[in-house]
Amino acid sequence: MRRKARAGGGAAGNRPDLDSLRVLAGYRRWWVATDQDDAGRKAQAELLQASARARPLALPDDESKDITDAWKAGADLAQWVARSVGLQDPNGFRRWAEYYLEALDAQGPGTDKANPTLRVWLSLWERYTQGDAL
Repeated sequence: MRRKARAGGGAAGNRPDLDSLRVLAGYRRWWVATDQDDAGRKAQAELLQASARARPLALPDDESKDITDAWKAGADLAQWVARSVGLQDPNGFRRWAEYYLEALDAQGPGTDKANPTLRVWLSLWERYTQGDAL
């Protein structure tokens, strides 16, 4: 399974520092989800301009100011990510999902639906098995 990283977040003007950028440099894709205010949109634009690896990730709804608001409003964040990232081409997505489903399987996601690994596995599986959702 590939490593995961998170950089920045929280305050207006907060940008990834040099150490965070070094970590991000090890990843092929950077998914950028920022607050839906002027400062957040500016930060997202700067990251998208800074690297061809960066891709915008829209929040799960138009009502939320940020990811925390979306979560508090009941958004299933695992479902949101599973439907938003990865390849959009159906054949490419299937290969991509099979890789990650196998990697998540190896972690033993268990049966506790509060377990983030299981939630991601179930979300990927749902998208994988619903060809019309691609």
